[in-house]
Amino acid sequence: MDILNEGNRLSLTLSLNCTLALAKRGILLRSQTEHCAAEMEAFAHQIEENAGDDVLPPRLAQELHSVAAILRQMEAPDEW
Repeated sequence: MDILNEGNRLSLTLSLNCTLALAKRGILLRSQTEHCAAEMEAFAHQIEENAGDDVLPPRLAQELHSVAAILRQMEAPDEW
């Protein structure tokens, strides 16, 4: 069973790209950026724990870890 069909993959990619774009423009606060990064890390860890199930690709976990690391390195305001 592939729960990441083409539509789901596109949605996830769009969500990750939007999060990065908002963070890059300084629209997300530091707390929001950190929350997004933490959620991506948690999802990546779930994927890694279920790696043998062939439901979610391990590459997705790597991508989520990468995006989370990028978010954590970005400058973000503490408040508006």
